[in-house]
Amino acid sequence: MTLSHSLRRPALVLGALAGAALAPSRVTAQNAPADAPARDSALTQARGEAPAAAPTPLVTDRPDFTESPLVVPARSVQLEAGNSFSRAGGATERTLGEVLLRVGLHSRVELRLAANSWVVSEEAGVHSSGLEDAGVGAKLSIVPEREGRHLLPTTALLVGTSLPTGSQGRRSAALSPEAKLALGWSLAETWGLTSNLNVSSAPEAGARTTEYVGSLSLGHELGERVGAYAEVYGGRTSRGVQSRFGNVGVTFAVAPLFQLDARVGVGAGPSAGERFAGVGLSRRW
Repeated sequence: MTLSHSLRRPALVLGALAGAALAPSRVTAQNAPADAPARDSALTQARGEAPAAAPTPLVTDRPDFTESPLVVPARSVQLEAGNSFSRAGGATERTLGEVLLRVGLHSRVELRLAANSWVVSEEAGVHSSGLEDAGVGAKLSIVPEREGRHLLPTTALLVGTSLPTGSQGRRSAALSPEAKLALGWSLAETWGLTSNLNVSSAPEAGARTTEYVGSLSLGHELGERVGAYAEVYGGRTSRGVQSRFGNVGVTFAVAPLFQLDARVGVGAGPSAGERFAGVGLSRRW
């Protein structure tokens, strides 16, 4: 059984970048999906072996924070998008868009383009809105998926950066590069495990802040069209700021190459009191 069958994520999303996106950013409840977060990965719906004439199973990088180690097929285009809501204390934030366009350039390489999301924030009665930065990057398959279970995981390297194209007040002062090592294991016919090890650098207060993040996502097939996952992730910056989150989500395959998703999550430890939720969709051509 291949990873794409045992851990397939139906096109859905909230990971994504939140999560999902490709543009590097500090780990928060909002980007757990996508930018984010459906992150991400372990949520790939297991359906058994597909007929030879069937299309390659749809695997998305949302709705969880953890990214999948699988690239989209060569000469294909996959669109992932969503909407997220987060609350931390008295502050709220809504993100609309979370668009990630994945283009298969080769059987082991994909181009990743993250469009600007529209963000609406409110804190202490003050409202603000605008576009977040866009992003660009690539995913390189290092160890491709194989039949059966293996100790050596399916592995991919993701590299990317944000582009200072957002609205005034939401635009980064410079590029924010990020690298992610995505790992995946097929545990059984309907179970899969994925993990990410991330490092990013962003301008902050006139200096560079580095952040290290780790995630673990367990995915399971609930039925012919339905998949689910449970995930934990967290990070620490070079300034000593820590974050920790957990979330669960589901995906529903409307068609072989069209998927819907939803997720909810909470912060823990240094991130206690934060809550987030999101919905999304994914489609491949």
